[in-house]
Amino acid sequence: MFSCLLKISNISKNKKFPTSRFYTIVCFIPYKVAVAYLCRGKKALHFVGKVLVGLWLYSFMACSQAEVRFQFDMPAQKLVQSLDSLSNQTETLVLFPYDLVENRQARAIKGHYTILDAVGMLLRDTDLVGGFSEKGVLVISALDTNASHNQREETMSTKKNILATVINILMGSGVQGVIAQEARTDLNDNEWSLEEIIVTAEKRSQNLQNTAMAISALGKDTIDKRNLVGMGDYLNSLPGITVLDQGPGYNSVVIRGLAVSPQTEGFQSSPISGVYFGETAISGFGILGNSSDIKLVDMERVEVLRGPQGTLYGAGAMGGVVRNIPSAPNFERMEGKLQAGYSNTGGEGGNNSVVKGVLNIPVIEDTLAIRAVAYRFDNSGYYKNIVASNPTAATSGAVTDYSAVRLDRNNRGQNEVTGGRISLLWQPIDQLSLNLSYLDQDIDQDGRPQADFDLPGGFSQSRFALRTSPSGLPDQRESLVDNVEITNLTVNYDIGWADITSSSSWADQLSEINFDGSAFLGDSAALSSIADYTADFFSQEIRLASQFAGPWQVLFGMYYEEIDRNLINNTIFSGSDLSLSDGLLGVGPDVTLIFGNVNPRELNQQALFSEVSYDIVDNLTLTLGARVFDYDRKIILGDLPDTGAPVNGPIPIVVDSSEDDTSFKVSLEYTPSDYALMYATWSEGFRLGYPIAAASPGRIAICDQDNDGIYDASNGVSTDARIIDSDFVENFELGGKFALLDNRLTVNAALYQIDWDGIPVSVVFEGENRCAEILNGGEARSRGVELELAYRWTENVLLNFNSSYVNAELTKVAAGVNASKGDRLPGSADVNASLGIEYQFTVAGYEAYLRSDYTYVGGFYNNLQEAGTEAGDYSRVNVKTGIAIDNITVDLFIDNLTDDDGITWVDAQLLDNRGNRLQPRTVGLNVGYQF
Repeated sequence: MFSCLLKISNISKNKKFPTSRFYTIVCFIPYKVAVAYLCRGKKALHFVGKVLVGLWLYSFMACSQAEVRFQFDMPAQKLVQSLDSLSNQTETLVLFPYDLVENRQARAIKGHYTILDAVGMLLRDTDLVGGFSEKGVLVISALDTNASHNQREETMSTKKNILATVINILMGSGVQGVIAQEARTDLNDNEWSLEEIIVTAEKRSQNLQNTAMAISALGKDTIDKRNLVGMGDYLNSLPGITVLDQGPGYNSVVIRGLAVSPQTEGFQSSPISGVYFGETAISGFGILGNSSDIKLVDMERVEVLRGPQGTLYGAGAMGGVVRNIPSAPNFERMEGKLQAGYSNTGGEGGNNSVVKGVLNIPVIEDTLAIRAVAYRFDNSGYYKNIVASNPTAATSGAVTDYSAVRLDRNNRGQNEVTGGRISLLWQPIDQLSLNLSYLDQDIDQDGRPQADFDLPGGFSQSRFALRTSPSGLPDQRESLVDNVEITNLTVNYDIGWADITSSSSWADQLSEINFDGSAFLGDSAALSSIADYTADFFSQEIRLASQFAGPWQVLFGMYYEEIDRNLINNTIFSGSDLSLSDGLLGVGPDVTLIFGNVNPRELNQQALFSEVSYDIVDNLTLTLGARVFDYDRKIILGDLPDTGAPVNGPIPIVVDSSEDDTSFKVSLEYTPSDYALMYATWSEGFRLGYPIAAASPGRIAICDQDNDGIYDASNGVSTDARIIDSDFVENFELGGKFALLDNRLTVNAALYQIDWDGIPVSVVFEGENRCAEILNGGEARSRGVELELAYRWTENVLLNFNSSYVNAELTKVAAGVNASKGDRLPGSADVNASLGIEYQFTVAGYEAYLRSDYTYVGGFYNNLQEAGTEAGDYSRVNVKTGIAIDNITVDLFIDNLTDDDGITWVDAQLLDNRGNRLQPRTVGLNVGYQF
């Protein structure tokens, strides 16, 4: 059995046949490939032959090819190249008029598709159609949009008959004519149809609508048109997600309501929801275990996977995973973009500016390319420190007693974010590619972007001046410095029946946060809190993803990581009169450094993971997954040299812990048609446990009465170091994805229940001296429903609607926990919804658009008792319009059109009613040039 590829081409560059047209027939035979050129010109017949060696594992006629799914991985390139690749990858005869195809471009395709589905994506937005003939020939033909339906059918049939006849004659088949089948015209060739988005959530490329999980994806065009920069700009608009936006580099993500202490839980244990930049996990990088907020510049897409992802993404993915995927270098052309923007923020805000640049250089054609990105954001602050001018901003008496320095300052929270990355893509042979990338981002923030809600004005705060070193003067400001560096090497090798991928990541973070810690004592004592944080991260993942043509698919991988983190805490008396430090936390007079310690932490983790899928029947697939993990964790509680406080006890204290366990997944996927998918999933997720020292500096002053570094037995607390075990979630989920109205409408919905067991909670032991201890003493349940709609209303109007309801509450708590069964979990809105409307039009022949996005976030609290100030319950409206004039783009935007001042988070550390608000109305203009 063999198959052929026919091209019809002009070769006017050939001096011997300047006006000739060639038919090119490429015939593939097992172990041999014959290529002949038949020249039709001046009634002469010329043959030029050359022999290529190849091995074909399978050959199919149209009756079987049309139903088989193949693994496609084709970049955006010329349509001719894509059709050649399709023929090679599927061993299918492809026939097309070369003169109609040679100047057309094809979009990238990645994922498992039937041949017809792949052709439909390649030919979308063209006037070409494709379909199989009765002899298994895949014929590409022109569609006359001005002709009637019958005329188009007749023309297409005639062309296919002629071309197929030529093939059969030249192949010696003895068939003088072939009646071709009616070509399929329902392959997304409707110009109103929604754009397909290719995702890699399951660590293999596939269409978003063919992915059996609750996943949202934002493509490059959406990111640009919505003016998305950070996680706080878009995550709240997606179902089941709440972002605790505390400013750059200080965000937490809560997915499906899974959180107990979302502001701080990531440092001591590990995050509940994961965040990735490319192949590198960046959750847990923040100074309190939050996620580094890498800016969305030149991004390919953002994927948000809801629900536990314990099999493929491991620890810290109980709630789900956010994947920010940057654009990769391309070999096709040199291209670039330069954009500059200016905006103004109302209220206490001011001027903002941004400069971004992207450059792609194909160094060696089809072999080596480099892509470089650079950006700088200068953002004004919109909080005002009124500690000196407002008499209610400080406690009289205490301020005088402790000689706190009070200075009014504007523009609190202003920041400068500078960053860049460079990527090198090398493909020495077709089967092998290496992508090396490096990213560096710096955040320099002046002032902490928080408001004291008891003060007038909405955006006012009361912060004393700081002494940022024992010898410094008390006139420094609150600040944040954050630097992140990420290096990744991804190697992919196509062995034919599978892709082997190796991803190596190195990441470093250096953070310093200085803030007024006076509220720690509750009496406005003049204290500066200085925290220095460093983290070194290495991870290695090797995985194999099959691309079998049959019913089986296998994914197998190995993962290893090393993380070293260190937190240095200093508490410094920042009053102007050092003699007033006497008695603060037990220190004597004239002592500046009140308290200090170092807290190194080490983690080593290994894991094996696998998912196996089997097509029980053509439209029913069973997937089984498992992840086996093993970790070792160490914490060290140490004293800083020359610390004046006696409260630390005998240290350093070293505690080790280790654990191994397994998480599982079972999923059943049913596809009754090409336009519907339904799935049922049971899955587990987990978060690594951690050791607890018998005595730590923050607790000995209360619980250790004889000051020997060990809890007194009279308090009823164990005197030994302990281990907090890993906590697990169990997820039951039903979902469906539907493409309706010729793929103009997609409806994706999910219904889930997540049971959370072994939650670390703070247990209070009563006695003469009350002590709190952390135990695996809680259980919770999250139930919810999620809905996503995308609708191409008309050719020019696109609608998006997202909504969710989350009911996350405690179902069991240990004795001594200051909470009860039925208490709602903190940090997550029970309801959120968003609506986006985009209108595309032309102005004087130039493409333009107008887009509006509305987001509502329901109310929530920062504690289980739902006490204090409520966050959330706000709406945000963004509007943007733009036009592309040749190579120049101009965008005008208004963020927070209604100037809502809703609270995005209430601080859970200092407990003095402070927190963050939405950025006031911001109006801006971006101008870009691309080539």
